[in-house]
Amino acid sequence: MEARDEMLREVEETMGAGERAAIAIARDLGADLVVLDDERGRKEARRHGLNVTGATGVLIEAKERALVSSMRSELDRLVEAGL
Repeated sequence: MEARDEMLREVEETMGAGERAAIAIARDLGADLVVLDDERGRKEARRHGLNVTGATGVLIEAKERALVSSMRSELDRLVEAGL
């Protein structure tokens, strides 16, 4: 898609491919929120006017909506996964 390719070119090239793609797709879709844990990615997303949350923020929201029973076990799983 040409629009998505154009958005991707506007994202900082020194970032990882995943972060670049997430930001470009979020902008292309007009999303108001993108999920990124990498600090450089978060900074770049904000530079593009996006609101940012990370894995922990998603877990907090899931807990508030009663989608997970234990924050501790979910956080432990993130740590085990290397986050």
